[in-house]
Amino acid sequence: MSLHLPLPKKKKKKNKEKKMSKRRRDEYTPIAEAMSLINNKVNLIGLVLQTGFPKKSKGTDFFCLVKIIDESYPSGGLSVNIFTETMDKLPVVLNGGDIILLSQVVMKVHESVVYAVFNKKFSSFALFDGKLSTSFLPYQCYSIYLAKEQDKKFILGLRKWLVHHPTALDSSDFQSLKDIREGGGFNLLCKVILVLVLFYYIGLHSFIFEDQLRKHIAGCFGVLESWLWTYALNIFIANFDGICKILRVWEIRKDEWMLLVWDGTDTPPVAINAKLEDEMDNPLPLESVPVCLPRDILCNLPRLGTVLTVTLDCGNEKLGVNVLGTNRWVKFDNLRCQLHASLWNASLLPITRFCYLRDEDHIVLQRMREHKERSKSKWGWMPLSSLPWPSHVTVTDHPDVPFVSLMRALANPRVVGKFRCVVRVVASFPWSVEEYRSPSGIYRIRLTLEDPTARIHAYLYAEDAEHFFGRYPSFDVLKRKRNLLLGISESDGDSEMNETSRNPPWIICCLFSYPIDENDVWGSRNFRIFATILLG
Repeated sequence: MSLHLPLPKKKKKKNKEKKMSKRRRDEYTPIAEAMSLINNKVNLIGLVLQTGFPKKSKGTDFFCLVKIIDESYPSGGLSVNIFTETMDKLPVVLNGGDIILLSQVVMKVHESVVYAVFNKKFSSFALFDGKLSTSFLPYQCYSIYLAKEQDKKFILGLRKWLVHHPTALDSSDFQSLKDIREGGGFNLLCKVILVLVLFYYIGLHSFIFEDQLRKHIAGCFGVLESWLWTYALNIFIANFDGICKILRVWEIRKDEWMLLVWDGTDTPPVAINAKLEDEMDNPLPLESVPVCLPRDILCNLPRLGTVLTVTLDCGNEKLGVNVLGTNRWVKFDNLRCQLHASLWNASLLPITRFCYLRDEDHIVLQRMREHKERSKSKWGWMPLSSLPWPSHVTVTDHPDVPFVSLMRALANPRVVGKFRCVVRVVASFPWSVEEYRSPSGIYRIRLTLEDPTARIHAYLYAEDAEHFFGRYPSFDVLKRKRNLLLGISESDGDSEMNETSRNPPWIICCLFSYPIDENDVWGSRNFRIFATILLG
């Protein structure tokens, strides 16, 4: 009689699964492999590519996004959604390329996009400097993070990989302020996208289509639904991906923040659409936001290159903008650029991402080098768009005086000063040449001047205006000179010309600053045009 003993196959398999599970909990999973482990807990280690602004979640937690890469997934990046009880527990990444260790995060997928979720109850993180060094101490960690000896090997491996693959964090495709563009272009592609979106939703939700046709439409466009809506919502938004230096983070009012950013270049000039006759009741503003910069802030801004104001455009949603540091170079992804009264400004959106750059980053060094060379050049203080030379609409009595920017004139330490600038005349008050002189025959005109650094009011008065216009020409001659100065086509009539866009030419002029109230010299400081002749 033979005796058959059962083999413990199932028990061995179970023990094997436990060992594999235990090993996985102790080790780090490459990002590429983790993306196939949906609904599983994994440990990840990666280089931080960019982060989002901290904000309140729909529940009681606070939330931020961190995008990471590693050797297995060097492009695109994996998004990690991090939730904590308080905002101060969220990760604050000091530099792009720093290393983050993530323990027990859950892999998820939504609309074919794979991401990881950090759970405040069982997940943990630690942040390390990404530079090659012998230090393995985290500069921030979540409260339940437990360091492991093997972490050093993975951290060192990523540091070495970044040294040999610096293009993993390459920023060469990011723009400068001179490349800024406005949203709102309604081109052919935009029209096609809108037609597709409308056709898709009409086809799905309208009773005029047969059920079979609706199913066919859904089959054709269902895969594209998310992409179509994303594009449609961004048709009127110019997303600007750029590298700038944060000069100031300013709480202008309670919970209302504004950034001042700069990169040494000039934003491009734009057409002026304001009506000339509106200048009295609705003058062109001197700032892109309804807040005047205090003089102590203004005097600490760069004198060359555009200082761009960045505000929030998030509705009732509050972003933790105060986490941004001043005097730091930062890479912004998805800033909304727009025009207000023909002045550039930008807005932070809920989808805006950012990443700090080190001062030794090659893009930062290049920007600073270009700015230094420009500031030392004899012609570098002219607007970049006026090169190789401004128009010949005007001449000055002091052709050898070096140019300065309007910002340099505004920040001059003395209230009285003389300057030679290259500017555009974007508005005139009064706009009618018949009103240029008072009843007693004295010229008194307020011009609005701008360059890439500032916009100011400057006056043409009395003998300086006589010199400017060539004494007292006829109204027809005066009108021709005005049109030349303001960029108005000679073919336009008075009523028609006020409806069209204007592109004033760059002109050279001399400015004189002076106070009109000795008790408030800075508050009453004015500018006058002098020693300048308008040709034509």
